[in-house]
Amino acid sequence: MLKALLATFSAPPKTLDQARHGIDQSKAFASSVETLFANAGLNLETLLAAGPDSLKVYLAGFDGDDVALAALQTERDGLAGQLTLAQAQLTAHADLLKTIGLDTAAATTPEAVKPALEAHVAKQVTLALAKTGHPPVQHIDPTAPANKTAADADLHAAWKALPTGSEERAAFFALHQAAIWRHGIKS
Repeated sequence: MLKALLATFSAPPKTLDQARHGIDQSKAFASSVETLFANAGLNLETLLAAGPDSLKVYLAGFDGDDVALAALQTERDGLAGQLTLAQAQLTAHADLLKTIGLDTAAATTPEAVKPALEAHVAKQVTLALAKTGHPPVQHIDPTAPANKTAADADLHAAWKALPTGSEERAAFFALHQAAIWRHGIKS
């Protein structure tokens, strides 16, 4: 298109319509060039004012950016490898915990895992004791208020006074087992 435009200027127009047509073509070409530079983020007037080699100089400035870009891509690839390794380790740890019966998929913090771990350990201890023939131990509240100590001691003494193996002693224990356990731990 540039050659055709220059060809119209090399031959002088013979009529006014030919001159107008040449000017219209020139305006359309100039507009398309200006749009091209604007879309590329370049200021045409600045480049023209800087001289005929200004575009070459501007483009040559990007050669150094290729080295920086390559370095950034290498760093990105290294970080991607580290991320992949960390994800594989997390998956392996989650699988290990799931294998021993502790599902931590919903946990997002260590504090969220603690109740699940405690419940899992309690269950495993109970199962291990049951396999050896020991009855499960009832949960004893270590945070029981201290003012219950006297009443706990009285209930414990009353339970101890009942005949061993009697139904009365078993019923008394079932009714007051928390107090009896608390007193047994504190004494």
